[in-house]
Amino acid sequence: MGISRYRNYFLVFTGLLVSMVAVAQEDIRLCQEGWASYSSGKYEEAIRLYEGCIQSGQLTQATLARTYRNLGMAHNAKKGAAQAVDYYTRALALNPVDFWSDYVNRGNAWSYLKEDDKALADYEAALKAKPDLGAAHYNRAIVYERLGRTEQAKADLTQAYAKGYRSTQLSERMALYQLPTSDEQKFDPDKPLESTEQLSGVLKLLVSMANGKFTCFEKSLTLADVRPVVQEELRRKGLTAPTANQTADVLYTLYPCPFAPIRPELKLATQAEMEGVWVFPESSYQYRYSPQSANWKQEPPPSMKMCDGIGFYAGGEMRVMRKGGPAGSCPFIKAGDLDIARQLPRVSSWNMIRDGRLNVRRTDVANHVEEWDFYLVKSDFEASGLQVRQGNLIGYQRKLPGNDRNVATMFWHLQKLPQ
Repeated sequence: MGISRYRNYFLVFTGLLVSMVAVAQEDIRLCQEGWASYSSGKYEEAIRLYEGCIQSGQLTQATLARTYRNLGMAHNAKKGAAQAVDYYTRALALNPVDFWSDYVNRGNAWSYLKEDDKALADYEAALKAKPDLGAAHYNRAIVYERLGRTEQAKADLTQAYAKGYRSTQLSERMALYQLPTSDEQKFDPDKPLESTEQLSGVLKLLVSMANGKFTCFEKSLTLADVRPVVQEELRRKGLTAPTANQTADVLYTLYPCPFAPIRPELKLATQAEMEGVWVFPESSYQYRYSPQSANWKQEPPPSMKMCDGIGFYAGGEMRVMRKGGPAGSCPFIKAGDLDIARQLPRVSSWNMIRDGRLNVRRTDVANHVEEWDFYLVKSDFEASGLQVRQGNLIGYQRKLPGNDRNVATMFWHLQKLPQ
């Protein structure tokens, strides 16, 4: 039937990451750095960091199992299916609480190696432990399809769909075999989601509704990349059965516009790193608001050359001044250029709640309190068309009156001015 081009495999990411909350004797910093590298597509670097974490981190059995899984994922991503099988097997030997995920992942690696009997055995083991695991049904259908066992493939595709599993590849196969579908699934926003497949369905719905408004994704990201990151953050928060609303909060927190701060080039800024005078250049203005938001249309047209000077001074003094004009250029060249703003009555104050989380209070607006997340750029990178340099600050306005859900409503890209 000419369907070989559809042979795509889906990994199960449940509990993919090592826990961000570890017992005291553990040191999972290298594991966390490995995840950041993996998320950025730097698989060799991720493997090196995970191996270093195992060697030096004094990991608990549960964390070690997850790290072996991470290594399997990284090897799988770089087409090292044989190595992936080895690491998934090591993870299974440690009896992780969500062992069915390793069975599915190892089954996928066996399938890639054309070890079909071993792949089918692993999918069967996963389904025996968790019968509603749509990913196992889908991946088993891939093997049945290759073996010419079309009716069994169709039955598994139907089961995957019925269990709430959703992907572009599944939709293509359902259409190819003319299997009935209905994407009118509705979610009670406050009802706990019962499976990974339901979580995937919610994420797909949220992405279609909110992309460009409350959240943004770089071109290389897919829903398969986003889901495990959201799952890990939900798990870190202790939300083993999250609602759609809780899932939305996490998605909006992790993937603000114009790009997600989950990247190895960024670190949470400290108060000492924040202090100084900065400029928000005109070249970055187009990123201030989400591209599909109402606020975006209120920004100055390209013909207006505007820039902001922002001062975070010792003692909590904060100054912000916007200047420019149709034929002007940014007047903020050095830190002293913002001194004129310090002659005006002070209306804003700042303090750090913790590393990365900035609190801003204004006296010119009643009861106005803002919270921002700020990151210091450790090395140059490009994201969503924005060139970011080492030493810059990246800021996301997270909370203000009327928004207490951590949805980023404004973005700052700040460059430090010399004295």
